[in-house]
Formats: sequence, structure tokens, C-alpha cells
Amino acid sequence: MKRERLEIVQAYRAVVALLILVSHVSIVMHKYTDQFQFFYKVDRSGGVDFFFTLSGFLIYYVYSAYLGKPDKITGFLEKRFLRIYPLVWFFTLISLPVYWLFEDIGNGSEFGLNIIASSLLLLPQQAPILGATWSLSHIVLFYLLFALYLWRPKLMKWVFVLQLIGIVALYAVIDPGPSRNLFSLVFSHYNVNFIAGALCAHIVMKYGSRFGGSFIALGVLGYALNWWLHYSYSSPIPLEFIYLPASLCLLYGAAAFTKVKRLPRFINVLGDASYSIIVTNLPATILCATVMNKLGLFKQLGFPLCISLIIVFSAVTGVIAYYIVEQPLSAMMRKLYDKLKLKLKSRDTIGAGKPTGNPGAGR
Repeated sequence: MKRERLEIVQAYRAVVALLILVSHVSIVMHKYTDQFQFFYKVDRSGGVDFFFTLSGFLIYYVYSAYLGKPDKITGFLEKRFLRIYPLVWFFTLISLPVYWLFEDIGNGSEFGLNIIASSLLLLPQQAPILGATWSLSHIVLFYLLFALYLWRPKLMKWVFVLQLIGIVALYAVIDPGPSRNLFSLVFSHYNVNFIAGALCAHIVMKYGSRFGGSFIALGVLGYALNWWLHYSYSSPIPLEFIYLPASLCLLYGAAAFTKVKRLPRFINVLGDASYSIIVTNLPATILCATVMNKLGLFKQLGFPLCISLIIVFSAVTGVIAYYIVEQPLSAMMRKLYDKLKLKLKSRDTIGAGKPTGNPGAGR
């Protein structure tokens, strides 16, 4: 199957960002009211689970043509890291004065040098300055492992198998959970989502996709069932046991709709801005809720309207950040990086052209 643009899969980026945003709003508002506790009681909306599965799918779908081509690895990592890091650096650094001005919105540890360094490098830690960026530590690990997979596909298949065995064995005893340290990063159950998403893309590319509507319906039903079980009955079934197969159904089903060429513009905008929304929505939500509380707007306007405004504010903040920060910053960093590469290359060329030793030594 040729690599066609899968519009519905691309639109899932918007779905992921909004699921993560609404989950964060539910968690933040728990401090002020019990009127928006759905995802707080469920524990998480499944947006992060879907985010990881979708990332695995898209990376394999786009870059599997580079398998066994080591010369493509540098370009792959450059493109991915120049997308991730500049935005994280920008919002991490501008968050520090905000935490200083509004002490009650932080946890007091934001100004530790180790916290700042780990947050800028996306190293696993307990509490990064931008709360949502813990998930990006998993993304960075996946990119590094996938780069090795491009270099040595056969070897890395066995590495992934061993990693899965380790994850399952540890999960049976104690789940390392999110990325709190290097060990938990490597053996977190979230890594299964990346691998499963990549396998789903492989199946779609090799065999195609059928019964798209049915699989999408199964995926939606799976998410709804998971929410209902955990909200109403505190189900003992781990959330990831249903979120993972449900997200795979959503992706496999969406791949069947190759004739869909255009979606509503607002969905494309949210999809394009999804990374900015994921990075900025938690601090935007905390800031907006804090200001509303200090101004007494929760009492004046009521919680339903205020919560709706917070959701809209956080989403719009992410979209604005995409257009005025992420895009210009990415372009600027790309230009600077290309200039640096060109400069280093010219130095190497000049150095290689210099004679070594004494030219007259053989006379």
C-alpha cells in the first residue's frame, strides 16, 4: 500500500490534544469544585494513551521507507528534535517568572537547577516545570529507539521483543508507571503503545484496512466503556487494558478512509496546533483558573460557564502559540542549525585541504 495522506488519522491529533486538555481541566478544577470531576475520578481520559499509540503509528507510517538506510537517521532525528525541543525550552523558561509571580500555582521546586536542566532536556523526573512534558520524555526515547531500528532493523526487533518481555514481567509485579526515572522510562507500559501503533501501521501498509466504520465504532465504544466502568464502578481493570486496543481500532479503522481528502478547517487547525496545545494547556488552565478564582468569577458566572471558558481559553492559547511561537521558532532554529552545519562542514573542508607534514621532506 502506498503512503497516502490519512486525513482522519491526522485529525486524531486534534482529538488527542483535546482529550488531554479536558483531562487537565478536570484535575485542576478539583481544587475549586466537584462539578467537573468526571476525568478526575476516571483518573485519565486516555488522551496520553492515544497520543503514544498515534505517535508510533505515524512515525512508522512516514519513516519506515528509511529502514536499513543509516544515512537517513541524522535527518530523522534532526527533524523530530527541532520540532520538540525549541517549544519546550521557550515555555519552560517563560514559566519560571510566572511561578515566581504566582507562588500558589507551583509546587515550590521549580527553581532547582536539576529540575530546570531535566525539564529543558526532557529527562525523566517526578515533576517537570511544564507538567504535561513528562509524556515527551517517552516520545524522545521512542525516537531514539526508532532511529536505531532504522539503522539495524533485525537487531532492534529483538530489542523491542526483550523490552516487551521486561515490561510484561515488571507489570505483573509492579508497574513502573510514567517517566519518573530512566528505569521507569524504559520499562513503562506506555512503551507498548508506541510498538503497537507501529505494528498497526505496518499491517495497514502491507494488507490495507477494511471495515473502517466498524473499527472506529469499536474504538469509540471502548473509550466510552472504559470511562463508564471507572467512573461508575471504580473498575479493577487497568485503564490501559482497554485504551490500547480501543486506540488501535480507531487507527486501523481510520486508515480505511483513504478517499477522505478534506476535513473542516478548525479540525485541521487544532491538529496542526496539537503539539502546542499539549505543551501549553496545563499552565494555561492553571493560570486561567487561578485568575478566575482571585477575581471571584466562579461565584459570579458559575462553574459550568467558567469551566467552558477555561477549556476554550486553553485551546485558543495553544493555537495562538502554534502560529506566533512554534512555527516561527521552529523556522528560526532550523536556519540556525543549518548555518551551524554549513560552518562546521566548511571548516572540515578547509582542514582536509591543508597539507600535513613537510612538503619538502621527500626531496
